[in-house]
Amino acid sequence: MLQNSKFRDLVDNVFSNIKCVEVSGQLNEIFSKSNTVNNLYKRGGKHNDTRLYKQFCRGNTLREIKSSEIKFNNKKHNYFEVITETIPLKSEFKEKENISEIDSKVRKIKDKPCIVKEYKSNNLNTTINKLKELNKDYYTFNITKDGDYYSSAVFSYLSKVFNVAPETTKNEMLKDIKLDIITKFNKENYYKNYDYSIKHFKKSDADEKLSCNLPITSKMIKIYGDIFNINIVLINGDINEFVTKFNRNNATLVIEENSKNLVVLMTKQKFIRGDEIVDILQIDKKYDQKELEKSKLDVLQNLAKMKNINIRKAGKTGKINVKKEELITLICNN
Repeated sequence: MLQNSKFRDLVDNVFSNIKCVEVSGQLNEIFSKSNTVNNLYKRGGKHNDTRLYKQFCRGNTLREIKSSEIKFNNKKHNYFEVITETIPLKSEFKEKENISEIDSKVRKIKDKPCIVKEYKSNNLNTTINKLKELNKDYYTFNITKDGDYYSSAVFSYLSKVFNVAPETTKNEMLKDIKLDIITKFNKENYYKNYDYSIKHFKKSDADEKLSCNLPITSKMIKIYGDIFNINIVLINGDINEFVTKFNRNNATLVIEENSKNLVVLMTKQKFIRGDEIVDILQIDKKYDQKELEKSKLDVLQNLAKMKNINIRKAGKTGKINVKKEELITLICNN
């Protein structure tokens, strides 16, 4: 009965002030039979007393989750680690660690691994096939557009163990890593600092999809690229979309999308360096100013990211888009 806020208010502020043996006796009897409930989450017009709210939120934002606060059937592992440094030069390749460290963080898979079939395209002139021909260690495989296929494509590239794991195990791994990623994304304010805007997605949508392990959109792949410090290029027909700014010293994930599948460029080695594929992607192509003046802003922004140029700059109250004329000058000069 004391969980009723109105009755509790009467007990604390009215009945307790009545100096009467009978009232005092009845109050003592009520307290002796009741359990005190300390509800820290008061209703404020929103359904804020759910389990998810209590576990993941502080105020209107997600709070940082410590591993000790979450109970798992098995011991929690960090399947992937954030790349904090750019990839070393080729001459230093054998001396420094790289993305393979991600695999060392992945738990051993006891289940029978699934077989990944190599993708073969009848059209040999596609960008993905041209890239594959650059190196004998390159190969491609397809991921069916089912479930969270964009996340599967990213982590299949980052971790060979994830790549061959059974689907049930992959889903469990994705659930943990996506929760870690959205926690870091919010804590370090990536949405503001890494040139996100509502044209990509609403921040609340990213919170929901990553916290609840729902399939992400193609625009949300940028979160993975920024967190893990890798280049991500999406190929759709003749259009190369540079999801992140292209740094030729970083590991590079190339995904070609068609109506049924995602085709991922893989390597038998540790990773694919950005400078290994600059020619096919035409990173160093020179552009004519008059031709660029005919292009729309979103096309120029994509070319700027290809050239590793910032498309937003500091304004009076926050970041604003770099103007079209300035972008054209920067692109022509790089």
